Amino acid sequence: MNNEAPLKLLKNNLNILHNSQDNFLKARLDAAKIDLKDKGITLCADMQDTMLIVDYAAWLYRKRDADIGFPRNLIYRIRNRIISEKVKGGAIAPPNPDKINPNEGCGLIDA
Repeated sequence: MNNEAPLKLLKNNLNILHNSQDNFLKARLDAAKIDLKDKGITLCADMQDTMLIVDYAAWLYRKRDADIGFPRNLIYRIRNRIISEKVKGGAIAPPNPDKINPNEGCGLIDA
C-alpha cells in the first residue's frame, strides 16, 4: 500500500474533502503508528494494519475536540493483535491438545 492511501482513507473516515489539513492528518497517522508500536504491535503494510492505523488516527483526531471514550472495536482489535503476536512469537504457547485433562481446573496439565 502506498504512503498516500492511509491519508486518503483517514480523510474519507473523517469526511474531509480539502487538503488544508493534510500535514496535521499525516502527523496523526504517524502518532497512531507510534502508539500502536508502543503497545507491542508490529505493523505490516497489509490492509488490516492500515485500517487499524487509520481507525486509531481517526479516534485521535475526534477525541481532541470531544471527551469520547476509546471505541470498543479498537480495544478488541488491539488486544487481539497483541495476543496474536505473543502467540506467534512464542511468548505464550497455545495449549497442547495432548496435555488436556478435562478433570482438572482449567483443563491443562503442567508440562
